[in-house]
Amino acid sequence: MPAPLFSHSRVVWFSSRGYNTLGQEGKRGEQLMSIPGTGERPPAIWNTTGGKQPGLGRDRKPWLAALLSLYAPGVGQLYAGSFVRALLVYLAVELNLMAAALVVVIVPFPLLAMSILLLSRYGVLFLAAGHAALLARRAERPYVKRVYNSFFVYAPLVILAGLITPGLWVFKSLADVHRVPTPSMAPTILIYDRVITDRLVYRLRDPERGEIVVFRFPMDEEVLYIKRVIGLPGEAIKISGRAVFINGRRLTEDYARFYRAQAFPGSQPYDADMEAQLGQDQYFLMGDNRDDSADSRHFGSVAREKILGRVKGVFWSTDGAWRVRWDRLGIVFERPDTAGNR
Repeated sequence: MPAPLFSHSRVVWFSSRGYNTLGQEGKRGEQLMSIPGTGERPPAIWNTTGGKQPGLGRDRKPWLAALLSLYAPGVGQLYAGSFVRALLVYLAVELNLMAAALVVVIVPFPLLAMSILLLSRYGVLFLAAGHAALLARRAERPYVKRVYNSFFVYAPLVILAGLITPGLWVFKSLADVHRVPTPSMAPTILIYDRVITDRLVYRLRDPERGEIVVFRFPMDEEVLYIKRVIGLPGEAIKISGRAVFINGRRLTEDYARFYRAQAFPGSQPYDADMEAQLGQDQYFLMGDNRDDSADSRHFGSVAREKILGRVKGVFWSTDGAWRVRWDRLGIVFERPDTAGNR
């Protein structure tokens, strides 16, 4: 039986759910947030065995629980007093992002894939926030603090939420999105297009001629480039004027465009003749905008291991003034018919 504290004509009972009072009539009164006659919160609650239990805390605020959950899924549930639900929500959000990555890879239409991704991602986040707010609203009053209800628990979790994200890691290993900052692939890909990349496909097979790929720039691997596959491993490449020859046979390139003689001041003309012999794991990559593309004609061939994924299409596009280019939304990049170029 809990131990009583006598104060004037009232008896205050310490229990696991807070303080309860008995009036002179001996009826249970309302739970008190403070010791009668003092207005103070006691520092701790004592059970019958003398063990110290966590003290009373402030009532849980639904809006704060929702905000914490939005920033770091699961922390809002922890704040509301449920460790198990916090863990389940965290796992649900991470698994949702992993599943969304598979959707982006499987669904062939970029706009549809991104719509599913965004709806599922933010839908789960807002559901988790609403769940945290509901838990906080239903929490006992006065609230009995748990051992994890502390700033020194919340702060590291919020920081770790931005650093340890297995769902995001899986997503990045399967798919990615990129904003294109240059016109080197015009008119196929325009500046300010946002594209989806399938990073799974090249774990299953090698890149094929005509595919648009994302790769690490050989001179600075922190920088990612987007170009089209022109030459495959072991092939002999010859460029004569505006014509590209593979093993002596001219390559048909309906996608190539020529706008000016040279792109950068001091650089050689982009229609200068050249030859290259590719190694067994090397690819020759070029931009569709041949007169304004820094590609394998300048930095050489690209190793197979540096090619990260295949660009599937455009899911969003704006011009320099942030006006939406509606006609570009959902464009799918199909591999050109290269049967005659093999």
